Amino acid sequence: MTNAQTTAETTLNQLGGTNKLAAMIGAENFSFNDVHGNGESVETSFYFKASKVANLCQIRYDVAIDNYTVELFKFSKKTYSVKKVYSTWGVEGSQLIELFEKETGLYLSL
Repeated sequence: MTNAQTTAETTLNQLGGTNKLAAMIGAENFSFNDVHGNGESVETSFYFKASKVANLCQIRYDVAIDNYTVELFKFSKKTYSVKKVYSTWGVEGSQLIELFEKETGLYLSL
């Protein structure tokens, strides 16, 4: 497993893991991108259902500054358009669940 894969897995585990995300919010199509090719900045994304606010989450982890940038988008399958509905940076791993729940209205735990 590469550093980028490990970082992406850690990011998803901060939210409860892929199985929990799939069960709780219908998350699917998990992917990651090594932004600079050296593992220093890794983008993790997934689609999810059940929220009228957003349906795509993209989280970038920057190793050098040890924080996350979270962006939420609303993707329309009818028009193939993407609208950014929320963006923030400087988030710590312990804040990811609270931030996601607050902005989407979805819960990641019972």
